[in-house]
Amino acid sequence: MEVPQRNFTVESFHAWLKEKAKDYSRRLKLVCLFSTFSDWEDPSQVLSLKRLLERRGFTVKAMGEIRELSTSYVEPVTDRTVQVKFYCHVSRDTQILHCFTTARGGDVKKTLSPVTEQPGLYDLWINPVAFEEIKKVILSRPGARVTRFVAKRVSSMSLDARIRPEMGRTMIYFGDDAEQTLEESSYQYGVIPDAMRFRVPGVGNLQIGRRGTFSYFGGEMSFLLESSDLAIDRVLRTKRIIDASRIEVVPLKTASRELELIQFKPWTIELGRPIGSEELGDLFRELEASKFAVYNSIIMKGSLHAESTILDELKRTVFTVIANTHRISVSPRYQSTFESFYRFYQTIVEKFDSRARCTSSAAT
Repeated sequence: MEVPQRNFTVESFHAWLKEKAKDYSRRLKLVCLFSTFSDWEDPSQVLSLKRLLERRGFTVKAMGEIRELSTSYVEPVTDRTVQVKFYCHVSRDTQILHCFTTARGGDVKKTLSPVTEQPGLYDLWINPVAFEEIKKVILSRPGARVTRFVAKRVSSMSLDARIRPEMGRTMIYFGDDAEQTLEESSYQYGVIPDAMRFRVPGVGNLQIGRRGTFSYFGGEMSFLLESSDLAIDRVLRTKRIIDASRIEVVPLKTASRELELIQFKPWTIELGRPIGSEELGDLFRELEASKFAVYNSIIMKGSLHAESTILDELKRTVFTVIANTHRISVSPRYQSTFESFYRFYQTIVEKFDSRARCTSSAAT
């Protein structure tokens, strides 16, 4: 995608996309990422979003409120250098980075995945509950249908499967009955949606991926923008719960001295099914396979109670968890960040319990 080299506002860039939409049907994608930044440059922070991306191999060119990000990689088989461009803006309110591109899906993954595996940026992952809510809103439009889906079961410990529960699997389906087929497949085979394509007559065709990628397949560009806003709103509900967790210093006065007490406000993962000590051990092994190191574990059997310290090896943060039969309570410790907590929640849902929900500690 070649965008004219001029200064854009976010609104004028969206207007340009709407004008050129037909030229990019079946190629244009919007990739949304969580960030820890509200602007490209921030004098109050040591590391800016611009500098972070430059350190990771991107060239950043200002185009008003839009930034052109350019990078490349070498295909290992052909030894060919592939150039990849994104046109991006960051929301001051939500700190969501919006990246538009016509690059192939594989090229997007090759260039963005290494970035999101390090501190500062992370996928706008859509959990299954939020995905279902988004689906219902879109299907409430007259004549709307799901016409394609990709669904996966990546772990034998995830949502119960009634047919060959020991198997991982990926399903790809096309058809006007895709919504019903997805429900049947989830029930029988324990899969959760990885991507769904929607067709709304007179409005547009759009595919939504669970990692926050919105692919345009024709129609009104506003359908893509509105659907991405809907997904962001649903995902931010989880972010607000996690962001409310914190470490507080509470002053305490006694007759002889003044003390400071450290209090931890946790957030909670409500499990979709009860677990025992053996399943908790399985969960810890899944976490370690996803680069969460588990330390100082204490597991008491009977009425299950477990405590552990978790090191996120990718995001380089530390937090603690307390688990019982029905929930996992997560408390911040050393340099804990939202993106690390969110990756932990994502791992629980995808690798262990697809019906797990994020709640505030007050809800437990």
